[in-house]
Amino acid sequence: DITRRKMIEEELQTKSAMLKQEINQRILTQEELREKQEQMEMLNRSLCDQVERSVAELRQKDQVLISQGRQAAMGEMIGNIAHQWRQPLNALAMLITNLQFAGRDGDLSDEYLEESAATAHRLIQKMSTTINDFRDFFSPDKVMTTFSALGQIRQAIALVESGFKANNIALSVETEEDCLVKGFPNEYSQVLLNLLGNAKDAILQHRPDAGRVVVRLAVEQGQGQGVARVRDNGGGVPEKIIDKIFDPYFSTKSMGTGIGLYMSKTIIERYMHGIISVRNIEGGCEFSVALPLAEQP
Repeated sequence: DITRRKMIEEELQTKSAMLKQEINQRILTQEELREKQEQMEMLNRSLCDQVERSVAELRQKDQVLISQGRQAAMGEMIGNIAHQWRQPLNALAMLITNLQFAGRDGDLSDEYLEESAATAHRLIQKMSTTINDFRDFFSPDKVMTTFSALGQIRQAIALVESGFKANNIALSVETEEDCLVKGFPNEYSQVLLNLLGNAKDAILQHRPDAGRVVVRLAVEQGQGQGVARVRDNGGGVPEKIIDKIFDPYFSTKSMGTGIGLYMSKTIIERYMHGIISVRNIEGGCEFSVALPLAEQP
């Protein structure tokens, strides 16, 4: 009995030691798990901070690129202002010359002077309106709003049509109906201006017999989108690079910045939740800009 009791006691001691060892191991394991969990939480917080910083940096870079795109567009816009001012300036010059001749010949009546002054005021007002249009265009929108797609298309065309006429390029709009979309109207016009400018450059480089650019607006109710398509006969985009033309700093022009199309894609897809795409057609290419339709009242 004594021997058996000793054996039992030894067995109990052994089991107790094993149990203590197992408990200690569990405690160590739990502490390791807690440390790992804390490390994971710290890593997650660090990753979140890095992601937030990266996103902020990307947004800042996008804003810089958009700003650069606007600045690059300003040079061409100044050229368009010159085209639009040439006619009223010529008219003003002729008006002044006629007044000089009338004064010299003694034909400067009060009625003729009033009529000439009224004409001069109309011409000056036209030039002032041109400045206001361009100034409004370069003021970026702060808040998304519902706007007329056709209205912004016509505004963009009004800014560049004189430059197209000067280069004998036909520019027209085809649409069956207007549509209301939601986004940033000035930025939308900026994208259209960029596409129109690219179409004009392609035509001037390719030099077809009759340069032609057509802007078509369509409502695709099934997709819930208003789609503006800018089509030209400027020879199209080489298939080997057509997938790269929206990349930043990629340009097919010798003096191009490679900002315009990347900026356009960023504006339409990231900030306005739309889609911009390109495809080659017979004799040229077609860019499509699709925006979600606004809720109808």
